[in-house]
Amino acid sequence: MILVTSKEMQNIDSETICDFGLPGFTLMENAGKKAYEILIKSFTNINKKKIGVVVGKGNNGGDGLVVGRYLINNGFDVEFFLIAKKQDFKKDAKKNLLLLTKLIQETQKTPSLNPKIFEIYDEKKFKKYQNRLKEKDVIVDAIFGTGLKSDVKGIFKTIIDFINSIQNEVFSIDIPSGINSDTGKICLSAIKSNVTVTFALPKIGHFIYDGYKDSGKLYVVDIGIPEYIIKKNNLKNFVLDSDYFKDKIIKRDEDSHKGKNGHILTFAGNKGTTGALIMLAMSALRVGAGLVSMVVPESINDIIEGKVIEGMTIPFSDNPLKTLLANLENKNVVAMGSGLGENEKTKKTLLNFLQKIEVPVVLDADALNFIAEEKEFLLKDLKVEKVLTPHPKEMARLVNLNTQEVQKDRIDIAKNFAVKTNSHVILKGNKTVIAHPDGEVYININGNSGMATGGMGDVLCGMVAGFVAQGYSVKISCHLAVFLHGLTGDTLFNKKGSVGFLPTDLIKILPQTIKEWKEKL
Repeated sequence: MILVTSKEMQNIDSETICDFGLPGFTLMENAGKKAYEILIKSFTNINKKKIGVVVGKGNNGGDGLVVGRYLINNGFDVEFFLIAKKQDFKKDAKKNLLLLTKLIQETQKTPSLNPKIFEIYDEKKFKKYQNRLKEKDVIVDAIFGTGLKSDVKGIFKTIIDFINSIQNEVFSIDIPSGINSDTGKICLSAIKSNVTVTFALPKIGHFIYDGYKDSGKLYVVDIGIPEYIIKKNNLKNFVLDSDYFKDKIIKRDEDSHKGKNGHILTFAGNKGTTGALIMLAMSALRVGAGLVSMVVPESINDIIEGKVIEGMTIPFSDNPLKTLLANLENKNVVAMGSGLGENEKTKKTLLNFLQKIEVPVVLDADALNFIAEEKEFLLKDLKVEKVLTPHPKEMARLVNLNTQEVQKDRIDIAKNFAVKTNSHVILKGNKTVIAHPDGEVYININGNSGMATGGMGDVLCGMVAGFVAQGYSVKISCHLAVFLHGLTGDTLFNKKGSVGFLPTDLIKILPQTIKEWKEKL
């Protein structure tokens, strides 16, 4: 599913109006009519409910006025609350206000209907009419559209906070007012909607942070924008869903054998962190990799051999680099960093080895910390495809920011780093972001809070390596791993709740989850 920024959507609207020749007034009419159709389907007994339409002076307000006009035409009990003076409305929104006013004048001649317009552009006006707004069963939010970037203040904040406080059912047009459509963040105050309808394409803010929670059930409707205009804009932000994978799954040959399904070399695990390597290796095997060879210190060899009986260990005593290089031949992918431990010898080994690898490499945990420490080590100069799987703190180290700064701008930070370093970046967390060297960004919306436990990242690292080993492109391997990791976590959440399921539980049910998912594609 394609996502757009507010600027991209503005460009698409502009090209539709100016180049294609479809008037903005027509687009507004189409948007309002489609929003009306979704509105009346979204709430039970809607024909018996009192409806209030809260309107800003911009195009979003114009859409709301069109919705209101259709409500009146179909006999609904509706009142309008303008957060502006009537003379403040401009262009298409003004035209629709004039049409609505004329319709109301005619409708009021019918005794059974009595729609009204109230101006509530300051605190005094709002206090006068707030009880009328409070008594509405459904409130249509048409205050701000997708262009909002600054904090919501003054009368707008008062009204938004009031609507949230009365907890009536809310229907938002385009995006809940107060949500930044590019980041999903609340601009100081934002509507909490039950249902949101958006036009042509969903916005990034519908799928991350507060925007994901506050949008409620999201509908995306066609308003007549030509498909060729959308395609020519070369949009690069997407949401991962099952449909995306329909033509991307590799069918395993019936004469397949372990050699055909790929061989992974790992450099991970240490005293006290053997579990990280065990989970990495087992998850790679569970998603279908043929072979896993693990280069490990002699001190933990027996532990690993006893836990990963389907894998192979290659113990070293004092020269891990020599051991790694000697075993690199015929490997399809290398996975490094999980539970590796931080010391200078290990750092030098990993960084030197990285420069000699000629197959894709997946870097996690301590591998990322080593790279962050060595600022002169340039990822972009490595010859191979690289996958980095940082959590927010690791990402912060890589880009010289703090964790809070990363979390405020996850998409752009991941994208910019991916492009700059020619890497694939999986920025883990709620709504994991996958950014690629070509500037494309994918947001994964499954997964849950029950997965917030140590070891889940090691599982993800192993899954990425496992898919690469089987012949998937590095890009698709990232997508498959993240999506199926979250999907399997959701399966556990539904069975066990949000507390207490473990990464090893996830590993055990990976094959069954993948099987059932493939059958539904």
